[in-house]
Amino acid sequence: MVKSSNCRCVFGPHFPEIQPVSPV
Repeated sequence: MVKSSNCRCVFGPHFPEIQPVSPV
């Protein structure tokens, strides 16, 4: 749980499709 603000990239290894949800 490094940055769980508005990015679910934390679950990358489980949900690689959620990585693009990161607020870049």
